[in-house]
Amino acid sequence: AGDRIDMVYIADDLASQNALLISVDMYRKFLKPRWKKYIDTIKNRFGNHIKFHYHSCGAVAQLIPDLIDIGVDILNPIQPKADGMEPQFLKDTYGDRLSFSGGLDIQDILPNGTAEQVKSEAKRLVNILGKNGGYIASSAHVIQPDTPVENVIAMIEGFKDSF
Repeated sequence: AGDRIDMVYIADDLASQNALLISVDMYRKFLKPRWKKYIDTIKNRFGNHIKFHYHSCGAVAQLIPDLIDIGVDILNPIQPKADGMEPQFLKDTYGDRLSFSGGLDIQDILPNGTAEQVKSEAKRLVNILGKNGGYIASSAHVIQPDTPVENVIAMIEGFKDSF
């Protein structure tokens, strides 16, 4: 594929909703060097223009500096109910070095909120995470079957109206 590669999507769930699945020390000893080697190998082979979109659910805030260090460009998903993953904190702390993907809560607001609440939350996320760029607007994860179609439409409209 050569220079036609723009982005590589990688995934390695590192956390639950409340905490990391392994300690920071274990991550740094066993996983970080391997992911760093993987990312460096691809960038060296195909070019530094390639962006790395990294998926890890849950409360990964403690590892975000490490993810940036290994070359992650985009973090997905932003799971707002997970500890430490509040959008304003993430944008203020890492927004100059990391882009964000996701953020609209699929656990409560999207399935249980009114269409107006969903639309309002979508606009709020764009205003926070999208400030000065660096945001891929989407739900925090895969939209679940219990989500009303009206709320999916409201999410899309809220995002669309905000850009």
